[in-house]
Amino acid sequence: MFFIGREKQYIGYLSEEQLRWLEQDLALVEKGKTVVVSLHIPAFTGAARRSKETPTLGGTVSNRAELYRLLEPFKAHIMSGHTHFNEKVTEGGVIEHVHGTVCGAWWSGPICYDGTPNGYGVYEVKGSELQWHYKSTGKDSKHQFRYYQPSTNPERKDDLIVNVWNADPEWKIQWYEDGMRKGNLRQQTGFDPLSVELHTGKEKPQRRPWVDPELTDHLYAAQPSAQAKKITIEVTDRFGNIFSESYETTKG
Repeated sequence: MFFIGREKQYIGYLSEEQLRWLEQDLALVEKGKTVVVSLHIPAFTGAARRSKETPTLGGTVSNRAELYRLLEPFKAHIMSGHTHFNEKVTEGGVIEHVHGTVCGAWWSGPICYDGTPNGYGVYEVKGSELQWHYKSTGKDSKHQFRYYQPSTNPERKDDLIVNVWNADPEWKIQWYEDGMRKGNLRQQTGFDPLSVELHTGKEKPQRRPWVDPELTDHLYAAQPSAQAKKITIEVTDRFGNIFSESYETTKG
């Protein structure tokens, strides 16, 4: 990172010295092996990709193309943070884990900007294989999503909305209506309804009034029928672990 100007603005950037060190270090690693690189500022984020404006210089690594080039021959994982939201970003063969935080949206409540619960990533390493999950503070490790019944979101009153904060393209997000499998929920970009409730408004949150909801693409939606009595959400992660929750409607 470089600091610029009197206001201490900064740029996400890997220096030539850092890149040269990484290149020399990776020269000692057999191609195809698993490597893990830790950064503070993410190499890239979905938020930067979705932005209609030029991403802030301090939000991503501006010379990430060179980092990707160095990591291309390996099974590479980038561990980053900084953003106070959680997501997985895949660029080429590189998986970047942008981590939510224990403090959430700056200690202003129980969630991050994108609705991810306050928490941290857990990684299990066996040989060259990695498995991972997100651990929500104060919750069981099986707590991997939050659902919102229809009418929760004013903009999509008919939609069941599910926030699966650690999802990536390998996950399956399915739902059942009265025991009948209805298929996959559709992925969408939007605001987590709880984040909107807690963070929207000039006086919210009281401790950090500058905290706002963050658009995220780890939201999934479906439209249950008006006659549905019981809805079940079934989420399967890339490692085959299944997480399921159900609720009874007012017609149940």
